[in-house]
Order: sequence, then C-alpha cells, then structure tokens
Amino acid sequence: MEHFIQNKNNLFSSFYKCFCKYKNAYPVEFYKYFKQLNDDWHYYFGKSLIKAPFKSKFPAYANGEYKAEVIRYSSNFISDDNKSLLTDIEEDNGEISYEVFIYTLYLQKFLSEIIRHSKPVWWINCIPNIMYSPILSFERGRNRQGLFIYQAYLSYIESVYGSLVVAQQRIWADTIIVVENKEQEKIVCYKLH
Repeated sequence: MEHFIQNKNNLFSSFYKCFCKYKNAYPVEFYKYFKQLNDDWHYYFGKSLIKAPFKSKFPAYANGEYKAEVIRYSSNFISDDNKSLLTDIEEDNGEISYEVFIYTLYLQKFLSEIIRHSKPVWWINCIPNIMYSPILSFERGRNRQGLFIYQAYLSYIESVYGSLVVAQQRIWADTIIVVENKEQEKIVCYKLH
C-alpha cells in the first residue's frame, strides 16, 4: 500500500481501473466501501486538526444518486498536485468515473494519514477484496488453477512509542466450506454462514 500512496509504477491508475470494474459490477457494495472509508476517516481522524474531506454523515445511496453529492466535494480532493492523475486517467479511458476517482484519492489520503497520525490503525475495512491468480511455474500449482484473495496491509512505525504497526484489511468470508472425511474417496462438503 505504500507504493499506492506514493503512486509508484502508476499504481493509482491501476487501482482506479480495478475500482471502476468493481463499481460497475457491484454498485451498492462499492458505495458501502466508500461510506466505510468516510466512517473510518471520521473515527480515526475526526477529532484531529486534519480537515475532513466529507461531512461525517455520508450521503445515502438513493439508487446511485449519492454520486452527485460526492462530486460536490471534489474540490476537497482534486488539487494542482493530482490534476495530472485526472488528465492521465481521462486520456487512458476516454471518460472518468468521478466517484471512483474521488474514492481512490480519498483512500490514498486516508492511508497516508495513517502513517502520519500518532494513533495506531489496526484494521483497513474500506477496500474491496481483490482476487488474483498467481503465475505458477510448477506442475502441481498449475493443475490447481487457484485464485487468491490479496489482503492489503500497511506497515509503519507508530510515532509516539516507536512500535511497528501493521494495519491489515479484514477479510470476512461470505461462505465457509468445511471438508469432512478428506481421506476417503467420496468427499462431503457443507457450507457455514
């Protein structure tokens, strides 16, 4: 996540594209993560001197109408420092999803404030789960064709006591599959909720 904060290797644009795909496939869930990001900002930094980009009460989803309210706050995010990001994304994609762009900027700002702020942040709850398929060069791995969930984390030295803090993304399983009698020929599986 440190590379994302610093936009190394143009990671901002890569995250933006992933978040756009996610928002298009799951608009309500994307909204929930955006709202959670705002809630987390106010929980951790609400009483500090840092100016909040949004009011503590995030706009209601209202069939996607929250976007207009989010765009009203774009001046709190878009500055001379990051206008080039906006231009690059517009050139690459032809159009821009302002709510995704603002979410990505907000996430970047939130993560950078975690590092600067003295209060430890242990959980990152405001990022959708990202799945990836690793490049496997050995036969056993190729046969499994597995997908993995990337668990985002941010490691930093807390400023008051100088201790290492690892803020981790929580991964909540929608379904848990329990395999019984895995040594037998016929495997029985059942789901827990």
